[in-house]
Amino acid sequence: MRSRYCAFAKGLGEYLAATGSRDDAKSLSDWARSVTWLGLQVLETEAGSATDSTGRVRFIARYLEVGTLCELAEFSNFSRVDGRRHYDNGDTSFVTRQVERNEPCPCGSGQKFKKCHAA
Repeated sequence: MRSRYCAFAKGLGEYLAATGSRDDAKSLSDWARSVTWLGLQVLETEAGSATDSTGRVRFIARYLEVGTLCELAEFSNFSRVDGRRHYDNGDTSFVTRQVERNEPCPCGSGQKFKKCHAA
């Protein structure tokens, strides 16, 4: 999960395609480069040892997209393909809110949002 988060944060479409079941890795990569990634919190894992054929990960990923703070929460399903973890699908929910110009930037810079990441 952490490696896929890093691939999203860096816009690495080839890695997303190699570790996922989606055919739209290019559009995912383009979208991923257009947002500001703020962090990943892994909440829970099921299975996932070196010998398990499947696993699940529950996480929250936070990002800014055009002045909106977004939290993507997902319970992801993974399988092992050729010895590597492969994203199969997930149950996803989103929570969003507009960031006010004068509030602290959610990126943690200590600046007001308008001076840091306002669009």
